[in-house]
Amino acid sequence: MQKYRIYELAKIYNKGNDEIIAVLNKNNIEVKNRLNSVDEKAKEILDKAFASPSVKKNKRPPMRTVRFDQQGRPTGSKTAEVKKNLILHITQLYQNL
Repeated sequence: MQKYRIYELAKIYNKGNDEIIAVLNKNNIEVKNRLNSVDEKAKEILDKAFASPSVKKNKRPPMRTVRFDQQGRPTGSKTAEVKKNLILHITQLYQNL
């Protein structure tokens, strides 16, 4: 049987030493500090205590809708509006010369 130190288990579960000790003490496993060793049964208890809830990975991300103008350029974005205004401003400047 393999033995685990409390600080090693804290690294595995990304928890603090105090959290690990508290869970083990609740389950009647006597642990006093981070240097104590525990067996595989204690690790199984921690596995159950810190098990992450199952996440559905089948959910698709939301689709972005892109609209195009008559020339085939995407429209509706702020950068497109800024570019359009900049082009209009520059053409007006050249016409005034």
